[in-house]
Amino acid sequence: YYEDREFDREIVGTEITEAKDKIISRGTKIVWKTLAIPDGEIKYWKKMRVWATHYDSHCLGCNEWTSIGMKQGKGIIAVDPKIIKYRTKLYIPGYGMAIAGDTGGSIKGNIIDLGFEDAKTAGWKAQFVDIYLID
Repeated sequence: YYEDREFDREIVGTEITEAKDKIISRGTKIVWKTLAIPDGEIKYWKKMRVWATHYDSHCLGCNEWTSIGMKQGKGIIAVDPKIIKYRTKLYIPGYGMAIAGDTGGSIKGNIIDLGFEDAKTAGWKAQFVDIYLID
């Protein structure tokens, strides 16, 4: 009905402002970086600061299988899959190489839970650590 009809014409303002640059989103290009580790070097694409706790298959509510069907133990970590996708490979200083293969009720945001065969003898204490996503 209204395609070619004009209803009202009113000048709202005449102020002209200079354009300013503004970042409206982040790109998706992955930039690979290199990190020296005790066994040589690894290439990583993202570094994150997280709170790292530890667990084993004997904790309350745990068993020997992870939430995505992997065998729980050293090298398998619990993550918030909204932050780190399942099956992502990581390097964690003081722990080693790992795969994001589990989650837990208290693992929300930038918190990870490092898997061990026996958490009592693992020698890990909860701490902030930089982790490196390698895949």
